[in-house]
Amino acid sequence: YKSLRLTPNQLRLGWYATSILLVLAFFGPAPMGSIDYQYNPLHAANYAAFSPIAWCIFFAWTVFASQLGYSNKLIELFSWRGFRVTTKISYAIYLTQFPIFFFNVGRVRSATHFNFVSMVLLDLTEYIVIFGASYLLTVLFEVPFSNIKKLLFDDGRRSATKLPSQDECDFNENSNKTIVYPSNQTKDLAD
Repeated sequence: YKSLRLTPNQLRLGWYATSILLVLAFFGPAPMGSIDYQYNPLHAANYAAFSPIAWCIFFAWTVFASQLGYSNKLIELFSWRGFRVTTKISYAIYLTQFPIFFFNVGRVRSATHFNFVSMVLLDLTEYIVIFGASYLLTVLFEVPFSNIKKLLFDDGRRSATKLPSQDECDFNENSNKTIVYPSNQTKDLAD
């Protein structure tokens, strides 16, 4: 698919259609937040069923367009180098956040007043523990096992360093050991 080229109209159609899906997924449930809203299970079911699909279609289109070499401000934002850290640690955060969250919930022994700002946004200790545990999980397990997998199963392994042929080398016997220099490096060493 790398040789696939899209016309400007196809690109526009793709961006418009997926952007509409994203806006519908994001703002579609807004009327359900109204104080006068009467609960309708059909509305909730539609949102629960179609919202994740709409989000995924938008991001799938973004990745598809990016892989084909098309770029815009959004793709440049998603390609920011700073996001590499989050992509490396995201699976570990996924694995550690729920056990830590449930541990903290189970630790509470009395009723407390819930305040969104202090309990969700400012609970820095929980965030620090989650990121610390995720970092350790990534560094101690995920990265080493990923490297082992690459070593064992990667078909595109780099071949061993190729030694220059005898014609390309100068042999210097200035000690009891023979040192072989490629002829192009001998000139650099002489300088």
